[in-house]
Formats: sequence, C-alpha cells, structure tokens
Amino acid sequence: MILESIELKNIRSYDEQKIEFPRGITLFEGDIGSGKSTILMAIEFAFFGTGSQKGDSMLSKKVKNGSVKLRFEVDGEKYEVYRELKRTTKAVNQHPTHCYLKIGEVENPFSPGELKQEILKILKFNEPASPNAQSKIYRYAVFTPQEEMKQILYDSDKRQETIRRAFGVEDYKNARQNAKKVSKTIENKSIRYQERGKDVPDLEIKLKELEDSMEKNKDIEKENRDKRTNKESEKVKIKKEIEEIGNKSQQKERFEKDKQTKEELLENLEIEDLQKEIEDKKKKIEERKVEIVEIGGKKRPTEINKEAIEKKIDEIKKIESNRSTLLHNKSAYSQGISKLKKLGTKCLFCHQNITKEHSEKLVEEQNNALAKINASSPCYQESLQVAQEISSLLDEREQRDWDLNYEKYKDGQAIKNRKLDNAAAMIKAARDVGVAYGENQPKTVTYTRIIK
Repeated sequence: MILESIELKNIRSYDEQKIEFPRGITLFEGDIGSGKSTILMAIEFAFFGTGSQKGDSMLSKKVKNGSVKLRFEVDGEKYEVYRELKRTTKAVNQHPTHCYLKIGEVENPFSPGELKQEILKILKFNEPASPNAQSKIYRYAVFTPQEEMKQILYDSDKRQETIRRAFGVEDYKNARQNAKKVSKTIENKSIRYQERGKDVPDLEIKLKELEDSMEKNKDIEKENRDKRTNKESEKVKIKKEIEEIGNKSQQKERFEKDKQTKEELLENLEIEDLQKEIEDKKKKIEERKVEIVEIGGKKRPTEINKEAIEKKIDEIKKIESNRSTLLHNKSAYSQGISKLKKLGTKCLFCHQNITKEHSEKLVEEQNNALAKINASSPCYQESLQVAQEISSLLDEREQRDWDLNYEKYKDGQAIKNRKLDNAAAMIKAARDVGVAYGENQPKTVTYTRIIK
C-alpha cells in the first residue's frame, strides 16, 4: 500500500488542509499538539471508520460537519476513499450516506459498514468487519498512540498480547489449541471405531445374508402382490356376480309375481272362453237340431260317384291348359307387333331391310292371329258351365252326406267333409280361371288332386 495524499476538513486542529505524501520515507516533525497524530488518526478514520474511538474526538469544536479524503495505491490500482462526520444534538457520528470508494474513475457509494468491508478486502486484512471494531494491525503496526506505547513497553504481558493481536499470532495459538482438542477427539473416536470394527467381518456376513433375504422377500412380496391383485380381481368379479345374482333374484321375484298374476288372469280367461265356447256349442247344437228336422222332411238326393266329379275336374284342367297356351300366344303376338312397329322396314327375324308393304303385311298377320285368340273367349262360358255342373253335383253329394251323418249331427259333433272342402276349392279355382281370363289377366292356377 502506498499513500498519495489526504485532505482534512474540520478534523481536530485542521480547518481545511491537503497533504501530499512523496514516495519514500516521510517524517512528521513538530511540537506537541501541532497535529502529527491527527494525520495518522485521519488515515485510520478514512480506512476503518471511527472504530472504538468517538466521533467527537475527531470533529473540530463548534462545527457540524467534517470529512477526510484519502488517496492511495494497492498493487498498481489507484483508490480514493471518502468519509464524513456529522454532529447532531446527541452525538457525533459518521454520515450514513456521504461515504464512497472510488476505484480508478468509478465512484461507488457505500454505507460506513460496507465501506469498511471493501477496504479490508483491498488491504487483505484478516480482521472483523464490524464498524465498531478497531483495526489491531493498523493501530499497533502503523500508528500507536504514545500512552498505549508506554503500556506496551513497560508491561511484558501486555506487549506480548499486543504483538500477537497485531500480527495475528493469537489466532495461531487458538488454532493450535483447537487442533489439539480436535486431535484428541479424533483419537478417542478412532479407538471406539476400532473396537466397533472388530465385528465388521461378521456384520458383513450378516449383511450379505440380510441382502439375500431381502431379495427373497422382494420376490415373495412381488408374488404376494400379484396374488393380491388376482384376488382383488376375483373379488371384483365375485361382487359383480353377486350383484347380477341379486338382480336376477329380483327379476325372478318380479317374474313370479307376473306369472302368478297372468296365471290368475289366464284362469279367468280360460273359464270365460270355455263358458263362451259352451254357449256357442249349445247354439250350434240347437241349430243342427233344427237343420236335422228340416233334413228329415226332405227327399233323399240321387247318388253321385267320384268318377263323375273327377271327369269334370279333368275337363276344367284341359280348359286351363288351353287358356294358358292362348295367353302365351297372345303375349307373343303383342310383343311381335310392338317390335315390328319399332323396327319399321326391318325383318322381325333376320333384321334385313324389307319393303313397307311386307312390313305392313307382317303386322296384319300378327293382328289377325291376336283377333283369333280374342275370339276364343267362349271357353270362359264353357268353364263357367262346367263349374256350375260340378257345384250341382257337390250339392247333391253334400245332401247325401248330411243324411249319412244324421246320428253325428244329432250328438252335436260338427264334422267337416274334407273331400267336399277340396271340391269346393276346385270350384273356386275354376271360377278364378274364368274371371282371370275374362279380364285379360295372365294368371295361372294349379290344381291339386285331393279326392281319392
């Protein structure tokens, strides 16, 4: 560290003074009270603040403000530090904001405590950074007041303590004592650890066994976890089945109730139906009795054999066959006429060009053939006549059957004659044939021989 200059303003006996420090050794010479110690105290104040001394001892009497500006150099870097004192009604203290440290050309404002921390870093002093702590290194290595110097010279214990503090020897002494304590503690712990370490091999074997056991337990735990998951799944499934059974049980109860209700309703309906059927049977019996009485007074019909009926049915089939052939031919001629009209002067069969007279002749031939088919409609009258004959024969057969089943009708048993029903179906079919042909509808009726 090299001091370059210091500026004092209202510091003890100095109103305003700037002192330049030349390179080399500087000697302060003067009478007692001339201000030699003030310069050293001002340097200490600029670096470290008031420390343990009072601000009133630094500030001139009857003034409110005083300041110190110190310029110095450390490791080739130039610095400027500024501090200010302020008098209040109670005491003289450092101004809380009028402090700065200028590094090169950059001015950095600091509080008094922060400024001391920055100075200790620059000077590399290992000392407390508290604003009220005194710098032992500066006080006993750079500037020692006369009274304190006398105590150091006359008192050997004080002198040794001061030297230790000034050069940090006290810290080494404390470090040595602490090192001994730590060493003793480590030695005691080492002995205890050695005693404990005797069982390390056995403990390692036990640890290995425990690790193997843990692995087995992990496998067992995993297996148990899987089993538990399966059990939970089964549990959920069983719960669902129980719920389904409960629902089905409820459905069963509802169905049983519905069954009972419907059985009762069915029973009532069956009774009503039976009663109604009995009434109907009674009415039919009465009707049959009346019919029997009427039949009894009628004349017995003539005998009709099945050969006559079958012969008439064969005649109807032939008429139906002829009718089908005529309908097919009629459709073919109609289509031929339509094609001839569309083809114009082309042949219907070979599609070669023909004359107009030839085409008209072909159309005329088709129309003549169609007229002949339409002229054959008397077969419809023939079909109706045959149907009437079969109906007359069936009526006679029915009268005969009534006479033969006289006793059955008397007991109230209504028996239908299947042959007569089939014959009636044949009559209806024959009538349908005539109607279909008469209306020009291409409808084919198939007869099934039922009468044996």
